[in-house]
Amino acid sequence: MHNKTIIALLFLCFNTLINAQLKKVESYSSPEIDAKVGALMAKMSQDEKLAQIVGTRLRDLMVDGKVSLEKCRELIPYGIGHFCQFSSGLEVEPEVVRDLVREVQKFIMTETKLKIPAIFHEEAITGFATQGAT
Repeated sequence: MHNKTIIALLFLCFNTLINAQLKKVESYSSPEIDAKVGALMAKMSQDEKLAQIVGTRLRDLMVDGKVSLEKCRELIPYGIGHFCQFSSGLEVEPEVVRDLVREVQKFIMTETKLKIPAIFHEEAITGFATQGAT
């Protein structure tokens, strides 16, 4: 009886694995999107491509609690891929964080050649990790 149970379980496992391999994965792309991405990549310099895989903290662009355009021009002249822990590293209210993010995105969208917005993400399991948030 024990052997039959093991054989049945193995059959179910293999069946599940085979079906998972055969399942068609939905594409989130299209020929139009692929063409746009290809055109953008073709015109990007090496520095611009590297900027998209780099991340930093928002506070690195700040002077006296405000976004410094000079620091933005110095540190992210080609844009940047992402900002990590952009709020938990600051002791300010959520509305201030919102405004700082807007300022940086405005710089990226108006003063960099490619105008690729940055991703802002916070490593938190529960809620938004900033002062005064839930």
